[in-house]
This record gives sequence, C-alpha cells and structure tokens, in this order.
Amino acid sequence: MNRLAQEEFLRSCSRYANVAHAALSTLEQMESTLMDYHTASSFTLRHGILLNKHQLESAFLVFPANETLVDMKAFLESIKAEEPTPGTIYSSHRPESPHK
Repeated sequence: MNRLAQEEFLRSCSRYANVAHAALSTLEQMESTLMDYHTASSFTLRHGILLNKHQLESAFLVFPANETLVDMKAFLESIKAEEPTPGTIYSSHRPESPHK
C-alpha cells in the first residue's frame, strides 16, 4: 500500500477518534494487542468503530504484526492522534458580514 493510500485510509478512520480512546482503555486490560481478522472485526464493532471489509483489510496492511495478525494498539493510536483536516468542520455560527 503506497503512502497516499495509507493517508487516505487513516483519514477515513479518523471519524472514530473519540471512540478510539475507550477502545484503547479496553485494550490495555487484554493480554495481547495482536488480533486475527475475526477478533479484530468483532473488537472494532463492539466499540462502535464500523469498518467495512476493505478498511479492515487495510488495517492489516498498514499495521501488520505478521502475515495473519494486526497490531490493534498501533491502529487505534494512529486514528486517535489523527486531527481533522482544515475545512472539514461545519459550524452553525455565521460570521458577521463586514458589508452591513
């Protein structure tokens, strides 16, 4: 996976930044942060991180522990740290017009 595809993948997952904190605290209580496909799928679903098949497979490509395991801690820390890009935050506050 090239760098641009990795950045787009992380950007698409950044909407789950607020639930990543809770998932990380649960992960700290588990004995391993490495997960196979089915365990990772049920873990993310249980914590409200709704990844489609391609996003979950991309997590395995970007954060591999080996051929069949993903480092879930590294994945969650990366989406937790991801900041929204400028221009994607909508506000109901309208600035005052200078032409009034």
